[in-house]
Amino acid sequence: MASSQQDAGANQISTAIQQLDQIIQQNAAAAEELSSTAEELASQVGQLQDTVSLFKVDQNDLDNSRSQPMSRLLEEHTEYVPMP
Repeated sequence: MASSQQDAGANQISTAIQQLDQIIQQNAAAAEELSSTAEELASQVGQLQDTVSLFKVDQNDLDNSRSQPMSRLLEEHTEYVPMP
């Protein structure tokens, strides 16, 4: 009887270890994917910073913009082109 209880306990431990191993592998894969995504986002941030740096903003426009709602500023300073 003690031997069958030990076998059952050993099987439960073995099953738990296998489940932990699967979870660890899934977490490792997710971490790798997140790392890759973070690198891609960092690259896109750099590209966006390069693009934004090309724009020149007049300080007077900047000061005036603080007193206007964003929707009005967008209407005045952008051309809306609907997406197809």
